[in-house]
Amino acid sequence: MQSKRSVFGQVVFALALLIAIALTVVGIIYFLRSQNYGPLLAGVVSVIITLVAYGVCSQIVRASQEWNDTWQEFSGLVNERLQQFSVMLNLISEQQLISERAKSIAFRDKDRDALNRAIREEIAKGEYDAALLLLNDAESTFGYKQEADQMRAEIASLRDSGIRKEVAEAISEIEREISAERWDEALALAEKTAAQYPGHELTVNLPDQIRDRKNSVKQQLLARWRDAVARKDVDLSVQLLRALDIYVTPEEVAQLKDGALEIFKLRIENLRERFTNAVHEKKWADAQQIGHDIIEEFPTSKLAQEVREMLPMLEEREREESVPAHT
Repeated sequence: MQSKRSVFGQVVFALALLIAIALTVVGIIYFLRSQNYGPLLAGVVSVIITLVAYGVCSQIVRASQEWNDTWQEFSGLVNERLQQFSVMLNLISEQQLISERAKSIAFRDKDRDALNRAIREEIAKGEYDAALLLLNDAESTFGYKQEADQMRAEIASLRDSGIRKEVAEAISEIEREISAERWDEALALAEKTAAQYPGHELTVNLPDQIRDRKNSVKQQLLARWRDAVARKDVDLSVQLLRALDIYVTPEEVAQLKDGALEIFKLRIENLRERFTNAVHEKKWADAQQIGHDIIEEFPTSKLAQEVREMLPMLEEREREESVPAHT
C-alpha cells in the first residue's frame, strides 16, 4: 500500500513539473514576441514551487517511512519483552505453587500438632463442642479418620463422666431436700436437672422417681396411721396425722375425717384426764405443761378455755410452793 502511494505521488509531481515547464516555455515564447516577462515569471515560479514541494514531500515520505520502521522495530521489541515477561510469570506462578505445596508438606506435622494441642486445651476446659469442631477440621485437613474417631470416643466418654458427676451432685441435693421433707423443692430440682440433661439415663425418669417416692412415703404413713387408729394409739395417731399434713390432698383429708375426729376426741379426753390428775396431785408444773399442750392442739375447744382460766392460779400455786417455809 505504501509503495503504491509513493508511485502515485511521483506521477503527480512529474505531471505538475511538466505543466510548470510547459508554462515556462510558453512564457519564454510570449516574452520574445511581446517583451512581457509575466508569463515567463509565472512558469519559472511554478517550476520552482513544484520542485520545492516535491523535495518537501519526499522528506516527509522518507521521515514517515523511517518513523514507521522505527515503530515496527519498537513494537516487535515490546512484543518480544511481553512474551518474555509472560514466560517469567508462568515460571514464577509454577514455582510459587511448588513452594506452597512444599511448605504444606514441610509444616504438615507442625500444623497437626498445633491443632491437637488446641483440641486438648478445649477438652481440658470442658468445651467439648468446640473440641469436636476442631476435630472435624483436623480430619478434613489431614485425613486421619481413625485417630479422629478415637478422640471422638474419648470426648464422648469425658462428656458422659462430667454429666454423671453433675447429675450425682444434683441428686445429692435432691436427697437433702427429701430428707427435710421439702418435696416441692426436690421435685423442682429434679425437673430442672432433667431439662438440663434431656434423654440421659440418669435424668429421664428423675421427676417421676421423686413423685413415686413421695407417694410411697405417704402410703406408708397412711398404713401406720390406720393401724394406730385401729389400736387406739392416740399419741402415735396424732403424730402420724401431723406428718401426713404435707402429703395428703384435700380430697384425702375428707376421707380421713372420721378417723381423725375419733382420734381427736380420744386425744382431748386423754389430755383432760392427765390435766385433772396433775391438778389433783398438785403437780403444778406438769399441769401447766399439759394445759399449754391443750391450748396449742385444741385452741377453740371448751377445755382450752377452761385451762386458760386456770393457768394463773396454777402459776400462783407453783410460786407459793417454791418459797421456803419460815421456822
